[in-house]
Amino acid sequence: MLIGEFFTSPAAIGALGSLFVGVYAMVLLLLALAWYRNPDNHQAPPFLDFKPPFISVIVPYRNEAGALPALMEALGQQHLARGLFEVIAVNDHSQDGGREWLAGQTLFEGTLRLINAQGIGKKNALSEGILAAKGSLIVTVDADCIPRRGWLSAIKRCYEQTDADMLIGPVTMRVDGSFLSHFESIDYYALQMSGASSALLGHPVFCSGANLAFKKVVWLETVDKRAGADKASGDDVFLLHAFKKLHKKILFMRNPEAMVQTATSGSVAAFFRQRMRWGGKSTSYKDGATIALALIVFLTNCWLVVLLGLWLFSGVSGWFFALALLIKVCADYLLLQQGRNFFGVSYSFVKHLVYSVVYPLLLVATALGGLLLPERWK
Repeated sequence: MLIGEFFTSPAAIGALGSLFVGVYAMVLLLLALAWYRNPDNHQAPPFLDFKPPFISVIVPYRNEAGALPALMEALGQQHLARGLFEVIAVNDHSQDGGREWLAGQTLFEGTLRLINAQGIGKKNALSEGILAAKGSLIVTVDADCIPRRGWLSAIKRCYEQTDADMLIGPVTMRVDGSFLSHFESIDYYALQMSGASSALLGHPVFCSGANLAFKKVVWLETVDKRAGADKASGDDVFLLHAFKKLHKKILFMRNPEAMVQTATSGSVAAFFRQRMRWGGKSTSYKDGATIALALIVFLTNCWLVVLLGLWLFSGVSGWFFALALLIKVCADYLLLQQGRNFFGVSYSFVKHLVYSVVYPLLLVATALGGLLLPERWK
């Protein structure tokens, strides 16, 4: 059968659509069940009998003077005793006066340390901060984030309960009321739910450096085992994969007190650049579960775009597109409904339908852009 005949054959279209969308729906059902069947993990009392860990909070920043005051205020209000943590702010060649502002802060009474990164880029800033850290437990957070007051206490408690090598923390986005901001927050929420549920299922595939904790000794062990050295971003996911390769204990912190809130991109251009960075780094993934999930998501959305195009321009029945979209819409909504209360998300089914039509086009565009265009952090 010729390629043209294949793509206009109703039987072939139905078979491929059923395969991609069916597998996608089954994967999301498994993720939804993993979330549903795993209760909050912050209720159990500590059972490990060892000295409380000293925590080093690493904050890499570059030209983010406007965001630093809110973060530093939140860190200064943490419920954890000051003697149990330090904050290391690593300046990645900023030119907006952020370091000078930090130098004048008195919130931390000697526990705030300022470092000027020698290398360039976020990865180097993080590495230099971690190497300088005094703590056995490293916690990373982005400069534009605002953690809850119980954030560090929740991390410490979960670590003492589990002795995990890595703790994946939940992240939400602040919404400013615009369509783009709300769309981006829901898109990121979907990513968070996929990553959290995968971790609860025992196969973590995603984490965010905006809220991540891990043992420094294990981080040192993975230095020569991380992929993506040539990528400007992805330090968090590549680190997760390195921990998995060493069979380390990785858990998601299903505790609302462990939540941090981050900013949306702020513009269409910044949003596309961010998503293209995420798409571009996926070519360097070596973890089987991550590759499989990424392929399932990409192929499903790509096939929806193909079905839409065939319906609009080739006379192929629109029922193929409608049925595939309906299955995907229901599977997505099932997963997103599971974590709505935990993440504090307000999300109607009407908005879900609108976003479901936009998302496949956006994903395919940013994935291709990430493969073809160079990436940069800031």
